[in-house]
Amino acid sequence: MSGMLEKIKLSIYKYKIKKYSDCYFNNVYISKLENEFHHLDYLLQCENELVVVKCYDYEGNIYGAENISEWTQAISYSGYKFENPLRELKEICDLLAKEFADKTLVSYAVFADKCVFPKAMPANVIHRSTLLSLLKKRYKPGLQKDCSSLEKFIEASIRT
Repeated sequence: MSGMLEKIKLSIYKYKIKKYSDCYFNNVYISKLENEFHHLDYLLQCENELVVVKCYDYEGNIYGAENISEWTQAISYSGYKFENPLRELKEICDLLAKEFADKTLVSYAVFADKCVFPKAMPANVIHRSTLLSLLKKRYKPGLQKDCSSLEKFIEASIRT
């Protein structure tokens, strides 16, 4: 039952995020090399900005900073290293900037609310519960503008 409740919460959350965008895409794959892709949870066009969102489902303490190549997740007495998510977001934004020079790019690494950043939360890193309130403060409800250029870019990025 809890799995079903979680799916319902996620679908409501996606609907609320979609409300503040002119164009909304989720589970987007953008080609970085011939057979390698970046996965985005959300790609939104809000007014004249492209909002890039990548979600991370970690718990525990997270130790990381913008200039560190690997971050650490600490749970109980164990530590697990993972790549700096801000570096991947920068790479994604660089790819998008080449195609959409007329748009401002904004990116967020979104971590579960259960994560704690004991030293400091780096810029552009937010908790999941903060994403929606951030969108509400920054943007008006979307106008559902023409998104054909963004849609074509996403379709062209997927090479099989």
